[in-house]
Amino acid sequence: MQVNFSGTGNKGFQLSPQDASGALQGMLINTVTSGSAGTQIVGSKYITHTLAQSGASGSWNFQWRAPAAGTGPVTFYGAFVNGRNSGLRTQSVTIQENPAASVANVNKLTAFKLYPNPVSDQVTISYVLERPEKVTIKVFDITGRESMVLVDKQQETGEHTLRFDLKQQLAKGVYFVNVQAGNKRFSQKLLVR
Repeated sequence: MQVNFSGTGNKGFQLSPQDASGALQGMLINTVTSGSAGTQIVGSKYITHTLAQSGASGSWNFQWRAPAAGTGPVTFYGAFVNGRNSGLRTQSVTIQENPAASVANVNKLTAFKLYPNPVSDQVTISYVLERPEKVTIKVFDITGRESMVLVDKQQETGEHTLRFDLKQQLAKGVYFVNVQAGNKRFSQKLLVR
């Protein structure tokens, strides 16, 4: 996702994807964490700039992973500041769910499984590759910070079953396991007890 706007004075923003009750929907992920193009997660459900930008236009990039299918519409609430004491603008955009058109469903890994979930010590991940591909499996915490890299290598066609000991690696909490194999991606929530 990208935030852009122009005008005179310092510029900054804050965004939050929420459901109708105000709960965070999906996962916000920083792509640049420092400098004038940097973003940061605040209060676990807001993303904002790290430094104001003073040029003719302001621009920030970040990633957002949509929630699971069936969650419903997501509204992005945003506040944008242009100048010191004036130029505050608020806006909201609602994205309606359309699972039939989901790219995630089209490019999903075949037979992906992550179990047990919740997990207290060892998790098993299994999936099928239709052709040899580079596979990356990473674990992110709730703020979008990378916690572990489980796999980052070329793998052959066929079924793969991998076990990982998380007992000493991750504190109790909610994480997201992100898998990428070629252009196929999958993300699943993981609860560590």
